[in-house]
Amino acid sequence: MNVGNSLWMIAACLFSIGPVEGVPRNMSGRVILAMWWFMILIVTAMYTANLAAFLTVTRMENGINSISDLISQDEVKWGTVNGTNAEILLGAAKSSELEEVYKRMDSVGSVEE
Repeated sequence: MNVGNSLWMIAACLFSIGPVEGVPRNMSGRVILAMWWFMILIVTAMYTANLAAFLTVTRMENGINSISDLISQDEVKWGTVNGTNAEILLGAAKSSELEEVYKRMDSVGSVEE
């Protein structure tokens, strides 16, 4: 069965057009066939949308995987909110890397800034 025959079968099923071989004669069969083709249409649309989204996403070349990566990069701004546990813990840290993080981070007054 090719696409043309398939479309003719759908039209014949939905609009009760003449005798077509393989078309359900009762209404329940026609409804089931219409729901099946509608499901196929939805699955095809979802696949197409997912494929388009997958192909258009830009990928980061080098992500930040460690604290030393975070310290050495200048592209992404990072920091903490003033008075939070993260800021207090980084301020009291004994590790040289964490002390460097505390010196370089941007502190903001609230999350919205």
